Amino acid sequence: MRKLKRTILLALLAAGLLLSALASASRAPGGAREAMAAAPVRSPAPEQEGSFLLAERDGMVAVFSPAGAEEPREITAIRVELLPAADRRELRTGIPAADPLALAMLLEDLGS
Repeated sequence: MRKLKRTILLALLAAGLLLSALASASRAPGGAREAMAAAPVRSPAPEQEGSFLLAERDGMVAVFSPAGAEEPREITAIRVELLPAADRRELRTGIPAADPLALAMLLEDLGS
């Protein structure tokens, strides 16, 4: 039951982040479609490969969005010190997530 609640919470978090991104895009002049069409196509910087980035902040796993943001969008209840060494190493440099679903899956994996 606890795992189900966590999964639902993570899905809601991911959906909220997606809705927030869509709302920001729709406020662009000409709407989201024109804003996306006008955007130049380029390779993302290595630190911004995903739309989201998981990293450590004050000993907790934090969600940064966009990936290069200086301040986290959310700080989770996942304590970094309790994670396996490999996960702690990855969090030091940041774990990219391309979309809300990937974000939810990463958070589920780290939180279980």
